[in-house]
Amino acid sequence: MTANRLLPALGLVVVVVAGLTLWRAMGRRPPPPPPALVDAGASPPVAMPIPNVRVAKADGMVEVRRQGSDLWQELSAGAVLAEDDAIRTGAGASVELEAGGHTVTMLAGTDVKVAELTADLTRYLLGSGLLAGAAPGAAGRTLQVDVEGTDVAVRASDGSFRMSSNGAGTVAVAAQEGDVRVAAKGKEVVLKKGERSLVLPGGTPSDAAPLASSLLLKVAWPKQRETNKRVVTITGRSEAGALVFALGRPLKVGADGSFKESLALPEGESRLEVSALDVSGNARREAGPSILVDSKGASSRFQTDDLWKSK
Repeated sequence: MTANRLLPALGLVVVVVAGLTLWRAMGRRPPPPPPALVDAGASPPVAMPIPNVRVAKADGMVEVRRQGSDLWQELSAGAVLAEDDAIRTGAGASVELEAGGHTVTMLAGTDVKVAELTADLTRYLLGSGLLAGAAPGAAGRTLQVDVEGTDVAVRASDGSFRMSSNGAGTVAVAAQEGDVRVAAKGKEVVLKKGERSLVLPGGTPSDAAPLASSLLLKVAWPKQRETNKRVVTITGRSEAGALVFALGRPLKVGADGSFKESLALPEGESRLEVSALDVSGNARREAGPSILVDSKGASSRFQTDDLWKSK
């Protein structure tokens, strides 16, 4: 083959080879990404368990009403509570509840319901009385106490507090440690250690104020020292949000701190006494008179004066 004929043939081969190379390059897809590295030693995320409410301590008459039951039963240390269980304390009694690192201590004359238990929240419903709540930050959970019949909510994730309810819309809260949030009617107040707030019926939380240094307690005692009636009436006044007790049982206290109560006395002699306490930690006691109840004597005594008169 002559040189003149060979050159066109070689040119054709080069063109064909170059075209095939270009066609392959244009149709080639990018290589897939390398597979993701998996740490064989890594553990999958673990869901936080939902804690139970356990009775850590119980002193005096403490009772529980289980969900769906109308029966009140005695409650002792070590018992486990569930949602919708109700707890109440009698005169001079107290109980400490523990759930997931949170503690709630109910004082005498207090009623509470376990409202909600989740991995990050313990919520109670306070009817009336006084309780102390503690939510350490290490627990990683929130403690909330709502007040029955109101929209008042008290929350702490790293703090402790005391709160009271008179059962008619008056709520007092005091922060002992950390931050404590008090919310009602769209307003929220953040309390620091040593501060308090008051919520009146249907109202919003008052602005934070220092803890009270004293507690008012005035009592008007019955005038009779001897009576044939087994019921006597006392009246008096304390501070709004304070709890008042007579003969060991709680009295109904108004939003202004006033009270009026009829007390049932046993036969014989009884010493009257009224005490009060508040969320600031103040306590007062007033000793009253002794009342002699002789319900049978007045009606059963015979009048003998006329028996010896001569006819």
